Amino acid sequence: SSSSSSSNEQEEKRRCVAREELSYISNVLEEDGKNYHAWSQRQWVMRCFSSVEHLWKDEMDFAHSLILKDPRNNSAWNHRWFAAHRGTSVAISLHAATDEAEYAIQGAEIDPYNESPLRYLIGIINEQIRLDKVAAMDLVNDAETKLKSMSNVLVPDNQTQKEHGEEEETDEILAGVSSNLISAQIDLLQAKGDVESMQQAAELAHALGTEHDTIRFKYWTFREKQLRSKLVEPIS
Repeated sequence: SSSSSSSNEQEEKRRCVAREELSYISNVLEEDGKNYHAWSQRQWVMRCFSSVEHLWKDEMDFAHSLILKDPRNNSAWNHRWFAAHRGTSVAISLHAATDEAEYAIQGAEIDPYNESPLRYLIGIINEQIRLDKVAAMDLVNDAETKLKSMSNVLVPDNQTQKEHGEEEETDEILAGVSSNLISAQIDLLQAKGDVESMQQAAELAHALGTEHDTIRFKYWTFREKQLRSKLVEPIS
């Protein structure tokens, strides 16, 4: 019918406009991957055309391409979150969260000093905990095991830092310690919530405050006290 044909033509025009605008923004971000205005415009466009399902898959791929180009581009990680959630505040499924958690862990394995994938991981997991803590525990345990393994094999290395244009060697790089990695471990241990995990989390917070991240001594002292206050003494 003519009405159906007209509707299809309008939909195709919408898709054409979306493709043209996204292509333009891609060119801008190619020049400056952290351009706040370009990212904001891109998310506005995606919300306008949110019903075009294949665009969301393309956005996941687009965010991935910029993360590969610069793994420390937090704007690209933020956009991956935006695309994974289809531009909404609705939690993603546990299945999707498992995929995203694994993606973040792989990013952290490439550069354990990089805060972006670790914060992305904790964000994904915390969202699932709020949704259903019991169902999320396998995700928590798996991530905690992998981050602990990563921490155990971390060796002194300033090559990663030099690759990102940082000429000065920080104490944590020289010591083979990633405060960002340890911080994520603390969050996961706290999420587990058992006495042993809370004890480990408190000890790690103490180590950060007194040795590895002393510039945030007051914050880690607060976290340590908070964790120890939740410890439950065993009944004798």
